[in-house]
Parts: sequence; C-alpha cells; structure tokens
Amino acid sequence: MSMKRNFFVFDGKSSLDFNTFVATSTAWDGAVHDEEVIEVPGRNGAIVFSNGRYHNVEANVDCYIPHGMRHNVDSLRAFLSSRHGYCRYEEAIKPDEFRMARFAGPFSLSESDRVGAAFTLVFDCKPQRFLKGGDIPISYTAGGTIYNPTEYEAKPLIRCYGTSGAISVGGVWMGVSACDSYIDIDCELMEAFEGNVNRNPNVGGEFPTLKPGQNAVGFSGFSRIEITPRWWRI
Repeated sequence: MSMKRNFFVFDGKSSLDFNTFVATSTAWDGAVHDEEVIEVPGRNGAIVFSNGRYHNVEANVDCYIPHGMRHNVDSLRAFLSSRHGYCRYEEAIKPDEFRMARFAGPFSLSESDRVGAAFTLVFDCKPQRFLKGGDIPISYTAGGTIYNPTEYEAKPLIRCYGTSGAISVGGVWMGVSACDSYIDIDCELMEAFEGNVNRNPNVGGEFPTLKPGQNAVGFSGFSRIEITPRWWRI
C-alpha cells in the first residue's frame, strides 16, 4: 500500500492547486524557551532567567512538482509573495494541528532546482502548534467547566451575548457594560470588540487564561457565552 503524499495549506489555499507536494518538513519542530543564561564567577553552575515565552520556529519545507514545473512554480511564487503577515499553515500529515506562519522568502530557484523540480520554502512560524479542536467554540447557557487537555495556558476568545454582564473563567472575573448585542473578548490580543467597534472602554478586570486541567466558567447578565479555547502545545 502506497503512502499518501504530503502537501501544505497556507492561508486557506492548498499547495495541490499548484501541483506541489511536500517531501520533508521541519514545520512541526518544537520551539525553544527564551531564556537568559548568566555565568557568575566563583559560583558553580549558571543562573537561568526565563522570559516567559518561546522563540519562533524556522520551518524549511522541501517541495517538489511532478510536472508542469514552470507554470506552477510561477503561480506558487505569486501566491506566497502576495501574502502579508502571519497566516494559517497546515500540512496533511498533521491533520489535527496548525501553526501561524509567514512566508519568509525570497523564492529563488537555481537551474538545478528547475531541472530536479525540487525547491525549499522557508516559513517563519509562531511557536505554538495549535490544536484544531481548540478552534471550535464551546457554548454555555449556564455556568460549568472547561477542561484544558494540554500542559500550556491557553488564551481564549470569549463571545458574550447581551448588553452587559460579568463573566468568570478560571476564577478571573471581567465586567462588561453598554454593548449593543454581544462582545468579543480576545485574551491573546487583550482587546474587546463588537464587530469592528472597539469595546475596550466597556470592559473591566483581567483577561483570563485557561490553565491545564479543569477551569470553572460562570457568568451573569448575559443570555449565553461562547469560549473558543485555542488549545496549543510546543
């Protein structure tokens, strides 16, 4: 039985649209802690200070085009070069995960690359490997719990339906006032908005995170809330 060939999806568009397949990829390598290591004279060992974050991951994606190299590679180059900032990156071999990545470029091919119909793409990836299951909103019409299956604190997106109220997630309370029909609270960006309207002045309290394991969920004043947990791992 032959194995399925790997391909990538970037900003919603599949590399198969350019007849491009992935031979090997480092897109799923783990990220490295951002730490300061200080050596002190006369003291054994080093002092390590964590900056509480991870470094980006450079992904080298070795690709090949079985046929139609000239046309497809030009179209692929045009597509990748037209993307700006971080976009969603996926691969067929990792059906349950995605990363946020930007095409690092430049996209240049040598003559041997063209003859061999093989080339390498470089993406600059944010450190998190997001779980697609964490992209699905969980709806609550009353208090309950939410379970974080990872070892990392997640920063959810919370939508509250109503004009005002209060929410508690993982023991952290936020108060919300004077909305038209709902408010989105983005705990990653530390922003609140309703559509394109900034609602930061309408929110008080701390932005909650979802700690590993069980987290309590409560609210008042709103008819329901939705939590998109954004689970991730390294």
